[in-house]
Amino acid sequence: MPAYRLEDLKVGQAEEVRIPLSIADVDAFAALSGDRAPLHMDASFASAKGMEGRVAHGLLIGALVSRFIGMHLPGDHGILRKIEMDFRRPVTPPCELTVRGEVTQISEAVGQVTLQIRVTREDGELVSTARVQSVVRA
Repeated sequence: MPAYRLEDLKVGQAEEVRIPLSIADVDAFAALSGDRAPLHMDASFASAKGMEGRVAHGLLIGALVSRFIGMHLPGDHGILRKIEMDFRRPVTPPCELTVRGEVTQISEAVGQVTLQIRVTREDGELVSTARVQSVVRA
């Protein structure tokens, strides 16, 4: 697992990770969060709303962004401080998502890095974007 220190990071530096997302992941997130809305749990209900199937929770996608920060860029020295997410398309598992983060700003004065995150499906369609600020403490 990467462990970037602030001085190791550069503007423009990027990493990406592919993450399979299953119905079991949606079920586990529903159990953890208590959000058992029919859009997430009932394929017939979701289909009646024009979806391709059960829709993953938006904050499940947010949790994958948090995972990216803590395990990839900046890695285990990163502490998520702020996240602003836009949800552009529904995510219907099973699928594979790619989370790509790029460093857009570094503030040595406060020990913080800002990243632009893009989450895409395996077909390349953008499903979510985020602007993330992470404190980096090594």
